[in-house]
Amino acid sequence: MKRLIWIIVLGLGILLGIGGFGYTTRVIHNKQQQRIEYVKLQQLQYITAGADLLDHKTANYINLVSNLSALLSTGTAVTGVDQVIRVNNLGGKINVMGIGVVYLPQQSLRQSISGHYWYRKNNLIIHENYDYHYLKRIHQNAWFKQALTSGKGWTKPYFDSLLDAHIISYVAPFYLPNSQIVAGVVVLDIHVKALEDIIADNIGEKFASIISNDGYYIYDTNQRYMILGTKVNSVPDKEHQLDKVILQRSHKAPCLTACTSNAKGIDGMHYLVYRKLKNTPWILSADYSYSDLSALDMVTDNRTIMMRIACVTISVSCLIIMLILLRINRRNLRKSLWASSVSLAIVFIVAVVYVWHITSDLY
Repeated sequence: MKRLIWIIVLGLGILLGIGGFGYTTRVIHNKQQQRIEYVKLQQLQYITAGADLLDHKTANYINLVSNLSALLSTGTAVTGVDQVIRVNNLGGKINVMGIGVVYLPQQSLRQSISGHYWYRKNNLIIHENYDYHYLKRIHQNAWFKQALTSGKGWTKPYFDSLLDAHIISYVAPFYLPNSQIVAGVVVLDIHVKALEDIIADNIGEKFASIISNDGYYIYDTNQRYMILGTKVNSVPDKEHQLDKVILQRSHKAPCLTACTSNAKGIDGMHYLVYRKLKNTPWILSADYSYSDLSALDMVTDNRTIMMRIACVTISVSCLIIMLILLRINRRNLRKSLWASSVSLAIVFIVAVVYVWHITSDLY
């Protein structure tokens, strides 16, 4: 009779453990979904913050170049330009490599072109002048031809051998006083690291890209795409296929506030966040797989997980004791007790190891 009572009690313990396991599994799943939604909201806020910062910085650079262009178009001499540049401290940031003013000879484009360049060295602003033929067909002079043919705007990333750096430039032509005849070009050079720093501080280099409206990479974790001026549509890498989706969706419905969508990638569904920047022809985007979102969730509700472990431990322990009671008799009493002790010890060791594995991620 006592054995039957013990078996009933242990059976109830098993049922209680199984029920607790099911309940905690459902709770963990629901909380994981809630945390994923919270992480999505966080990434949306990070993209917004990064885009706002890029808009703010690029607006400052554009205003400085526009002011210099307007000043030169009035016929102001280089000395006046020098004063404005020094007052603005090259745009105020270390990632501004320098500012150049290039005068275009009006009588012949075949002559050397006189230029002035201001750059920072040992916390001092150095002004140098030089003669150089910017119309030579080399890649790093494309900014000059762009300013002459297309007017003011941003260039794609390129390597400048004189600065020994990968840069992006904002260019604007200036004119002879009271005319529409181009007199020269103002250029502001920014180190690509400026983009990397903003993305690293706000979004994370692993997830973010910047794509121009015409489909070229301005920034990407694969710097080869950025340096070579690779088009999104020509990238064979399957990991970048969703950049095409972002570009298409941005063209279809431009987002001046951050937009979100889901798309299927090579490893399942991905969460996409993107926003069109206000002062540049660029799209700032981020691509997260759902495993990335889970990894970005830095908060874990360990109480529910501990309860789940306890339910499993109780169920297995009760099952072992029940089996022992069903098989126990006077002949094999010692053997049964020894087997039950070893089995229960193994169960508790596994539970302790699992708890240790979970808590090791808390610090």
